[in-house]
Amino acid sequence: MSGIAGARLHGRSPRLIIGLGLLLIGAGSALTVLLLGPGSSWPALVAGYAVIGAGVGLVMPTLAEAAMAAVPRERGGMAAGAVNTARQLGFAIGIAVLGTAFAGRARAHLTDAGLPDAADAAHGLAAGQAGRILAATPEPVRATVDAALRGAAVAGLDAAFLVAAAAGVVAGIAVLLLVRPARAGRPSDDRAPQQAVLHQ
Repeated sequence: MSGIAGARLHGRSPRLIIGLGLLLIGAGSALTVLLLGPGSSWPALVAGYAVIGAGVGLVMPTLAEAAMAAVPRERGGMAAGAVNTARQLGFAIGIAVLGTAFAGRARAHLTDAGLPDAADAAHGLAAGQAGRILAATPEPVRATVDAALRGAAVAGLDAAFLVAAAAGVVAGIAVLLLVRPARAGRPSDDRAPQQAVLHQ
C-alpha cells in the first residue's frame, strides 16, 4: 500500500484522491437512501448517482495511474493486470453482496406485508420481474401486491445503498489512515539500475 501512496501524480497525492473518491461514493450512497421513498421515481436517484459518479471518476483513473507509477516500467503490464483483476473481482463480490442485501430486506418487507412465497417474490423483484409477478396476481389483490412490491423495492434499495455507503466510508477512511507515503530520498526503480552501473 505504501507504493501507491509513494507515487506522485503530477504533484497530487493519490492517497488523498482515492480516499476522497471513496468517501464521495459512500456519501452519494447515503444521499440516495435519504432521497428515495415509496413514491419516488427515477429523478430521486440523480443527486446520489452524481455524487457516486464523481467519486468513481476520482478513484478509477487515479488507482490505475498510481499502480503503474508504483512499479518499474518493465512491470507495468503486471500492475495493470493486477488492477483489472481486482476490479473484476470487486464487481463480482459487490454485486453478490448488494444483491443479497436487497433480496433479504425485500423478503422481510414482503413477509411483513403478508404476501405468500415472499422469498420467491423478493428474488423475482431483484431480477426485475415485478411486472411478471403482478401479471400472475389475481385482479382483486393486484393493487395490494403492487403496493407491497413497491415498498419492498424501496426497502431493498435502502439496504443495498446502506451497505455501499458503509463500504465506501470505511474504505475511504482506511486509505487515508493506513496508506503511508514512501520515505523521501528513495531512488526510483527506473533510475536505480543506472546508478548501479555508474558506481561500478
